Amino acid sequence: AASAPAAGATRKPPSLPPVSAADVEDAKRVLAYLLICLPATIFWMAYAQMGAAFIVQALALDRRVGRFEIAAATLNAFNTAAIIVLLPLYDIAVDWLRKRGRVPTTLQRIGAGLAAAALAMAAAAVAAAATRPAIAAGAPPSVFWLAPQFALVGAAEVLASVGLLELAFADAPRGARSLLQAAALASVAVGSALASAYSSVPAVAAWIPDKERGGRLDLYYAALTALTAANVALFVVIARWYKPRALVERATGVVAECALVERA
Repeated sequence: AASAPAAGATRKPPSLPPVSAADVEDAKRVLAYLLICLPATIFWMAYAQMGAAFIVQALALDRRVGRFEIAAATLNAFNTAAIIVLLPLYDIAVDWLRKRGRVPTTLQRIGAGLAAAALAMAAAAVAAAATRPAIAAGAPPSVFWLAPQFALVGAAEVLASVGLLELAFADAPRGARSLLQAAALASVAVGSALASAYSSVPAVAAWIPDKERGGRLDLYYAALTALTAANVALFVVIARWYKPRALVERATGVVAECALVERA
């Protein structure tokens, strides 16, 4: 029979499996993608305005179409229309550029989406400043002043959201694709929380109109424009440092696997 270990003897801890260079590289890939998710949270913070400040802005404008008055949330149709129109155009443009060897990288498309979000906030600020005098005079202009900002948010979603999920799938280690896709989706929740926190700041809350005050949505959006513009600059810095993987595609164009691309 095997003898019991002597009293007071310390057990040797189980040895850990050796860490290979590939394991280290995979961990670096995951951390690098999490850095990409930082500017993504600010993007989703701006996106969340479509269901919050944009609606407040629409409520103060003339929503009559003929003899009918449309609901403020109806303007989300411009966002949906932009997505429906731009998604097939996106695929056509990428295919056209691929045939000419000039297809934009996934990082470039994400950056374009972040820039479109900044333009959406700028358009909202311009619309708020332009319509404010008429609203104060009791003659609010048409709610369709807000159509460009809704459409720009749709364009930003097509570029940034699709790009983030594409990068999570294509650039992740084989065992971490679900983790990175979950991180991309988690950035949506963090962005929504940031949007709520932003509007809860007392100085910012004073810019939001209510029954007692007219508010200053132009300043509200101007601050968001500055934040999203700075976010684009942050993304450019991260993207310049980021080393993407090359997508190895089959003849059908379906991604087969990912290979690391080393910078020259």
